[in-house]
Amino acid sequence: FRAGNNRGGGPRDHQRRRSRCDLFDRVLALQHYHATGNETGVPGLPPLHPGAARGLLRTAEQLYRLASEVAGDRAADVEAAFRESLLLAYPDRLCRLRAGSTDRGGMVGGRGVRLDKSSQVRQEPLFLALDVDDAASEVRVRLASAVEPDWLRRSDLVAGRLSSCDEIFFNPTRKQVEARRRVRWLDLLLDETPLAVEDTAAAVALLATEAAKQPAAVLPAADTAAGSLLTRARWLAERQDRESATPLPELPMPLPLLDDASLFARLPELCQGMLSFDELRQADWFGFLTVLLGYDTVRAIDRLAPASLELATGSRHTIDYSSGEQPRVSIRIQELFGTTETPRIVGGRHPLLLQLLGPNHRPQQLTSDLASFWATTYPEVKKELKRRYPKHAWPDDPLAATPIRSGLKRHSNSP
Repeated sequence: FRAGNNRGGGPRDHQRRRSRCDLFDRVLALQHYHATGNETGVPGLPPLHPGAARGLLRTAEQLYRLASEVAGDRAADVEAAFRESLLLAYPDRLCRLRAGSTDRGGMVGGRGVRLDKSSQVRQEPLFLALDVDDAASEVRVRLASAVEPDWLRRSDLVAGRLSSCDEIFFNPTRKQVEARRRVRWLDLLLDETPLAVEDTAAAVALLATEAAKQPAAVLPAADTAAGSLLTRARWLAERQDRESATPLPELPMPLPLLDDASLFARLPELCQGMLSFDELRQADWFGFLTVLLGYDTVRAIDRLAPASLELATGSRHTIDYSSGEQPRVSIRIQELFGTTETPRIVGGRHPLLLQLLGPNHRPQQLTSDLASFWATTYPEVKKELKRRYPKHAWPDDPLAATPIRSGLKRHSNSP
């Protein structure tokens, strides 16, 4: 450009500091060529084609005139005016540098960008991608131009491109609904500020939607009262569906399947006032399920599919309804002495699957026919266990023996 109009320094001084615009640097190099008649714009660069160089200089003059018209008296130097004119010409090329990076960022349109090593623009929060290679998924920026943040708020440059909107969204890392005031240039996010979540109805709907995508993250654990009720209700509902020819008259109403889709369709009722998965996990799931099923139905479920089995020894053993069609219970063999029949649920209609354990609580036998186990398998099992645990009671007639909670011998039950 003209030396007299460059208040930032002599444009023909090839030792001039690097600008914040790769294109401006090239223009300076061309001006140096034009002024000196040298075949290279800057010593050490390859020779320039004279005709092409003169054409580019004419383009540079046009860009300067545009920059002067855009910036007027506001420009501190020619370079700033030049960069302003580029923003006006290429508003859809704006990029934002990624936090913690010196060369990677995002661009209007959503694509990722990376500054090429040949670019002198570094550590600029905002820049224009003037010359790019977009063959790869990440756009490579060969020529860039820094943009001052305050330019994006000037009415003569914004022209409706800058917007601000309060939004709620689900934070997948924190597993919670949050609100932000987000400022964008076209679709490029420039800034966001945390806000209090005020639209509770939208927050509840969003939390319920996200929870439905990750049921295991919010449903009550199986070892809780609510988790046990849900598992048992689902098992009974599936059995009822499979065996529709033999309905359960004890139930006051047909059980809903309570599959995830049906359950989460009602979830907004439970989510009221909540914003996070943590709050949802700690919610009153038992009360929620009781409302869905009805109090009388919950009592009927407790009778038909109890959470645990109480033995003659007074001990209780949790029944596992998640193991498949036949619920399972794990019990030490010695606690079943004197028990002739397999314990049953659903009003005596359904035998439990017994996982019979040794004194070390390791499985010895899996059966749903306890009488057959005593008659055919116990004698062989007894021999091995008696050898390994001689201080424990191993009667020859287990049906006539008294069940033992501790497993150690009692005088009356010694073999």
